[in-house]
Amino acid sequence: MALSIEQLLNIPGIKVLSSEDHQREISIYIEFADNYAICHKCGQKATEFHGDGETLRIRHLPIFNRPVYCVPSVRERSDRKIRAT
Repeated sequence: MALSIEQLLNIPGIKVLSSEDHQREISIYIEFADNYAICHKCGQKATEFHGDGETLRIRHLPIFNRPVYCVPSVRERSDRKIRAT
């Protein structure tokens, strides 16, 4: 039985977009299933996108003695009330 990378990661709320197998490392491109973030100022759900965030590479456990990096698709979100001020 073949397992998908998404099943191997076993992280709730994560969707695997693609993966790349380089000679020395494996990169897995992911996105979060939630279409919102929590506003750091008011605590409300922020659902509007206003740009791309910085690229992150998060080290995961190695596979076959090679490092694995999860690369999330980071989108900047904002709360309407905060943007209005």
